[in-house]
Amino acid sequence: MSDLASDLLAGPYYMGNEDVISSLAWKKVRRDEMVISAEEAAKHASDMEEQADTDHDNEGSEGGEGAGADTLNPVGLTVVAMVSPENCYLTPCANWNGPTEFDPSFADIKLNCRLVAPSNSLFAGDFQISMKTITKLMAQVETDGYKKSGILNFKENPKIGFKIRHNAATLCLSATKPKEEDDGDELFVLQDWPVKNAAAKEALEGMENSHQMIPIRAY
Repeated sequence: MSDLASDLLAGPYYMGNEDVISSLAWKKVRRDEMVISAEEAAKHASDMEEQADTDHDNEGSEGGEGAGADTLNPVGLTVVAMVSPENCYLTPCANWNGPTEFDPSFADIKLNCRLVAPSNSLFAGDFQISMKTITKLMAQVETDGYKKSGILNFKENPKIGFKIRHNAATLCLSATKPKEEDDGDELFVLQDWPVKNAAAKEALEGMENSHQMIPIRAY
């Protein structure tokens, strides 16, 4: 287990490392923000400056904050945590039993859970550092005058965990291809998604030619 901790600390984006914040940067992609490596952010900024200097006839081109953003890659942040048994909604149906304000169709469901400090003492301290690092990272893109929102419960003091969500369905033109023809991605044959309630089953049948399900990998 100590070897795992050492490997995580050696990784570039382990949130339990207090210095990781300096290797991350936010980048605006259209209306959203994503976290990329500071190295990639610097290269992207340099490329944009070079383009602006050499392209004097760019009135009709797409510039601005999101220019070239399609080539950027979000980084995967690593946290060692435990799924809270009191706040875990990772069932295939996601408690969906018909259209709601937030999930008007079954294709909109988001599986969610809360991550809290792991029981293993080796990582418990790192989790508290991770919480502080996440708070600092989110503070970089906070807008004055707007209500704070995100994966943290800002009313909670001290903060003891954070929430994650997983989009379970994705639009897919080849949603019904059989498993043996799968190209190795993590998409799931829609007919095998183990829904139980009648509303979800009926909705799933209606998605047969348009969507595919994405499972959560378990460790």
